[in-house]
Amino acid sequence: RPDAVVLATGATARRPAIPGIDDPRVIPVDAAVSEPESVGRRVLILDHLDRQPAMVTAVMFAERGHAVTLATPSFHVGMKLEIQNITYFYRRALGAGVVFRAVSDAVAIAPDGRVTFRNPFTGVRTEDGPWDTIILAVPGRPRDELVAGIAALGIDCRVIGDAYAPRDTEAAILDGHAAGLAC
Repeated sequence: RPDAVVLATGATARRPAIPGIDDPRVIPVDAAVSEPESVGRRVLILDHLDRQPAMVTAVMFAERGHAVTLATPSFHVGMKLEIQNITYFYRRALGAGVVFRAVSDAVAIAPDGRVTFRNPFTGVRTEDGPWDTIILAVPGRPRDELVAGIAALGIDCRVIGDAYAPRDTEAAILDGHAAGLAC
């Protein structure tokens, strides 16, 4: 019988609720990176994280010769990066030909691969594409289904990392460190 359980089961991918999201050309960022040969030439990355996953993927595919557009509903691409990282990222991404599309929230994906965007500030809609592959970089859902069972056994359960809330790697490392110190 353990004194405590540290649960770090991660998160599962999710798809935003927008029309056309189930199109086979729409894939999660993890699938794009693990199976790069499945990614078409014209690539749109929908970034709702504003962190490394979408940005590293954009650079990776642009440097492989893909035409990459990185779209975000935020004020600018990489809004949550630290200044030293955003400078490096912009230099590398722009040098590789990545096109940035800020204040652009995807609201529909057409059967031909065209995407309708809405400006979250003005409400103005625009269309772009078609895209061969649309890569999703969106927050996942915590995989915390074991918590209730562990708690029912009367065992102290500390949920960390993405199982607590999908966040950056740094937050998961901090969670693990804090849990280790508390045990």
